[in-house]
Amino acid sequence: MNAFRHLSEADILQACSIIDNWPLPTITWEAVCREVGIHLKHRFTRQALERKPQIKASFQARRDKRQGLVPADHAERKIAKLQARIMELEKALAEYDLRFLRHIERAILWDKSPKDLEEPIEEEIPRLRSDS
Repeated sequence: MNAFRHLSEADILQACSIIDNWPLPTITWEAVCREVGIHLKHRFTRQALERKPQIKASFQARRDKRQGLVPADHAERKIAKLQARIMELEKALAEYDLRFLRHIERAILWDKSPKDLEEPIEEEIPRLRSDS
């Protein structure tokens, strides 16, 4: 390790990547300095890392992302609400499946082939007149 070393563009990109992919729920400059030092084989100070706008922005974005997490009870309520919505949609889908089967059954009874059923609907459907 050199006593003094400047951060190259590649070093900056790698440091940003380390911060962006931070696996822990909390992030500190001390931990970032340690992790960057391991990967770059040189220990940089917080000031050296923070002086680079890209690294500082990555750190702030990662910290803000952490602060944007929702409380567990809120997440549980949202999960329950989404599970209820899934059940509603599955029920609606089952009803559509039954409706589809009824339509197929009636099409077969009326001697319609799959080719007939795939024909496009006419562009202009004649409307019934109410003034008869």
